[in-house]
Amino acid sequence: MRSGVQTDAIYAAKVTGELSPDGKFVPPKATANPRLRVPMLDGNISMIVVMAVLLGGLALWLRYGGAGVLRRGPREIRAKPEAPEAWRMAEGAPLPEGEALLTLVRGMADRRAALVLLLRASLLRAAELSDTRFARSDTEREAFRRLPSGWERVKSLLQEAEWAHYGGREVSDVTFERCFADAKTVMTTRTGGRAG
Repeated sequence: MRSGVQTDAIYAAKVTGELSPDGKFVPPKATANPRLRVPMLDGNISMIVVMAVLLGGLALWLRYGGAGVLRRGPREIRAKPEAPEAWRMAEGAPLPEGEALLTLVRGMADRRAALVLLLRASLLRAAELSDTRFARSDTEREAFRRLPSGWERVKSLLQEAEWAHYGGREVSDVTFERCFADAKTVMTTRTGGRAG
C-alpha cells in the first residue's frame, strides 16, 4: 500500500497586513530579534570544523572503542625462532646455544659438519635479532634469503658451509678460524643491529 503525504488546509479568520494592488497578500516585514541571532560561519570554515570533529571522534573511537587499534599495550615478548625440522640434531634434539655450541664445534673432528652447525646457529641468532621466522622446510639458503639485508658474516658462513658440505671442499684451519670468529660475532651480538 502506498503511503502518501497528508495535509490539512487551514483558513485564516483574520489577516493582518496589506493586499497588493493585484489582490495578493503581502506579509508584514519581520523584525529581527537580536537575542536570536546565530553567528554564521563561512562555508570553508564550517566544513573544516565538521571534518575536525569527525576525525577527532574517529580517533577517540579507535583509541578507546575500536578494539584498541591505537592503544599502545605492553610490548609483546618475541618468541625465539625455531629451527627447521631438517636442522635438528640426532633424535630430534635442538641445536645447542651460546658457549655450549662453540665448545661443541671446537671439539668436532668433522670440520664440514662443524661449519654447517655454526651456520645454522648463526642463522637462528640473526633471525632472533631481526624478528624473522623460518619455514619448517627451509634450507640454509632459503633461511638466509628471509633475513633482512646486511648480515654479511652470515652470508660468508653460508658460502663456506655450502662449498664444504655440498661441494666437498676441504676446510682449512684458516677458513675454519675465520668462520668460527664470524659465527661467534653473530651469536654474541646483543642488540637488534646487524653483526656485519
